[in-house]
Amino acid sequence: MQGSTIGKNLERIMRERGYNPSRLAREAGFGHTTVRDIIQGRVASPRFDTISKLAGILGCKVSEITGAPGAQSQDDELQALWSQLLEEERSVLIMVAKAQLEARRARWAPSGF
Repeated sequence: MQGSTIGKNLERIMRERGYNPSRLAREAGFGHTTVRDIIQGRVASPRFDTISKLAGILGCKVSEITGAPGAQSQDDELQALWSQLLEEERSVLIMVAKAQLEARRARWAPSGF
């Protein structure tokens, strides 16, 4: 089950970096059981934004937590490409990425809010 792989990886990375589930959840601004539930496999498919936020706090790549095949090579490829861009080109890509994420959030936002 993917959740258990994610849980095992998350628990290992937390231990390596001196975190416990409560501290990580608190620093991420999540409920106190969120990280524990991921580790224990109660959340079969954690949301990408959740894993991404945890990875940021832990100082690791999302692919290290998910164990997704090929994700490491994609991360490496993106990092290599990014390092070749000029600062102005990076700024443009950041604006495009932010616009894309905002458009996605708008599509999934509950109506009436």
